[in-house]
Amino acid sequence: MAFRDVSYFVRPSGDKKELQLLDKVSGVFRPGVLTSLMGASGAGKTTLMDVLAGRKTGGRVEGLQLVDGAPKRQAAFTRLMGYVEELDVHNPQATVEEALLFSARLRVSSELLPAANAKAFVRHMMEVVELGPLAHRLIGWGGPSGGLSTEARKRLTIAVELVANPSIVFMDEPTTGLDARAAGLVMRAVRNTVATGRTVVCTIHQPNRDIMDNFDELLLLKPGGRTIFFGALGEKQTSLVSYLSSISGVGRYEPHMNPAEWMLEVTSPAAEAGLGLDFAQVWEASQQARAANQLIEEHCGGYSSATAANRGGCDGGGNAAASKRPAAAAAAAAAGNGGKVAAADGDVEAGGGGGGALKGNQDFEVDKVGGNEAANETRRYAQLTHVQLWLVLHRALVSHCRNTTYNGMRFTIAFALAWILGSLYWGRGMKRNSIVGLMDIMGAIFSGVLFLPMTNLMMVMPQVMAERAVFYREKASGMYRPAVFAAAQGLAEMPFVFLESILYVVIMYCTIHFEFTSEKALWFWLYIWFALMICTFMGMGFMSMTPNMPAAIASGSALVLLWNLFCGFLIYRKDIKPWYLWAYYGNPITYIIYGCVTTQMGDVWDEHVDLGNGAAMPVAAYVRDTFNYEYSMRGWIVLILIGFMAVFRAATYLGITRFSYQSR
Repeated sequence: MAFRDVSYFVRPSGDKKELQLLDKVSGVFRPGVLTSLMGASGAGKTTLMDVLAGRKTGGRVEGLQLVDGAPKRQAAFTRLMGYVEELDVHNPQATVEEALLFSARLRVSSELLPAANAKAFVRHMMEVVELGPLAHRLIGWGGPSGGLSTEARKRLTIAVELVANPSIVFMDEPTTGLDARAAGLVMRAVRNTVATGRTVVCTIHQPNRDIMDNFDELLLLKPGGRTIFFGALGEKQTSLVSYLSSISGVGRYEPHMNPAEWMLEVTSPAAEAGLGLDFAQVWEASQQARAANQLIEEHCGGYSSATAANRGGCDGGGNAAASKRPAAAAAAAAAGNGGKVAAADGDVEAGGGGGGALKGNQDFEVDKVGGNEAANETRRYAQLTHVQLWLVLHRALVSHCRNTTYNGMRFTIAFALAWILGSLYWGRGMKRNSIVGLMDIMGAIFSGVLFLPMTNLMMVMPQVMAERAVFYREKASGMYRPAVFAAAQGLAEMPFVFLESILYVVIMYCTIHFEFTSEKALWFWLYIWFALMICTFMGMGFMSMTPNMPAAIASGSALVLLWNLFCGFLIYRKDIKPWYLWAYYGNPITYIIYGCVTTQMGDVWDEHVDLGNGAAMPVAAYVRDTFNYEYSMRGWIVLILIGFMAVFRAATYLGITRFSYQSR
């Protein structure tokens, strides 16, 4: 990857003037070379990497960016790139091997990596980052909550990108927050990655001497995003030290010093002001800069920034030239270049031609079907939509099965609440000969319809919040369509809500002693299931559309209050003012209570309600005249409730596609 005169501008909120964060930065990142991006705070290290990776969510980019000699097209480049974020965000309910298989199968097409060989490929990649012994360990939440250690999570984050078989890997602060031993393990994994023939670029902040020795080249920036140094570091950073020492007035380097700390100290804004120098100007006038510019020109060829803009620029759509991706699994047998990994000893051989073919103690063959890798790179997603849906849904179902806290809690609440309601309304379900008896039945239905579904609404929000961070990472990596994630998220809830509704209804129906006919019991269960599903989907929708948990809870609580008030139980339909009727008809609880009541009592013509003073009327007539409930509507209510489910699923889709609360 080569880039020339890359600048980046943002417009601060409320400010008419743009702020420049990168100022004509140029460089080349080559296969098999580990490059570090360094600089003082505010120098633009992560900003540059995000711009080159196409991860910026706002701002304006100028300059030329080439991949394999052709202007970068972001849609295709996403499939050729891996991005290791500083925060290690993973599905806590997956094992290490499952997380890597998920990434590999979604990010490498079946033509290049058949499903039958995916596990072998993943196991070899686990050798590269030394995760083999942890293959079946749950990722967990880390820290006191259990799961992988901090450095193992970082190596997993690296591996998740490697199994996508990228040609270039960006890593943001891979050693931040790690002790010396853990940082050493991570850097060994990084070096193993470089040895497979990939281009690897890392931002790094004040590394120790041992970590610094792992890097081959350095791009050093100063605050304001201007280049101070770009080129080979030399053994023990001698080239860097020699260049900086040649600048008049720069403090002397002593052998016992850490080159990285010394470099950042002597090039700091304070040191620059003390010397009266502009290190960026000194660099531009140096012989090393001329050599670096010559290298950049060789890789940029005859392209200019204007040419790139005409072809789509840095972020345009279209098809990039197919990158010479590392051979990895799909090309291991075909390339025959004899690369090998002995991760236990840290011995990694790179394959020829810019592609590392990985071989461990046991060889494996992978047939390359289709053969046209260039054509595969032009597709936005590696897998077809139905394959994406199956893989994402399978992961969601497995995660739910292992999430005993979430499911155990809602089943426990359903069990307890059913018994509480059953004990409160014990045996009253058939006492339909008085107004008091009918109101008891109405109260039991109202409580049953409202309380557990509202619990589901609140309980699902933290789960969606936790999944959102994982979704943002996977969306940026181009794993699947957002619609696939939304669909899988909803489908995965259905079997568990089904079991919850069975547990809840069986206990409540029997203890309250509603009418024991199969038809009435099934209708009652169906409406309770709709109540649970609608409120679960509603919680997902609010959490997807709001920036944080308090906002989602406040929004959900306000709507629940409205539903409670205008569902037709506390205030009858005939008593609601005309200007509030929208809150009655646009209320799913209205229709769920309607359905439960009318299927229990809307066809009871042979029992009469005592109205007092010797007057009586059939139960069905009383329900019809008092609540405006028609027995013939029970089927239509099902369609209406399906519509409410669709609305809240659409809200989830809208939230994850139109609202992004991740700012880069």
